[in-house]
Amino acid sequence: MAKTKGGQSTSTGGQYQGKYIATKTFNARKVIASGNNPMKVRKEAIKNGAKSPVVVYVPKSSTIYIF
Repeated sequence: MAKTKGGQSTSTGGQYQGKYIATKTFNARKVIASGNNPMKVRKEAIKNGAKSPVVVYVPKSSTIYIF
């Protein structure tokens, strides 16, 4: 189940490493839901008042990504 992190800023990324987070808009800094499953995070964000939440993955800092 997605976990709500009411009032937490996305700048505190340490606690969200390796998880999906949701905000109300692209410009919002308040995390309204987080968890391991993006669909559950989206549903929780909608329950928390987001009409069209933005869900992103926060990578672990020890992981190297090549694009």
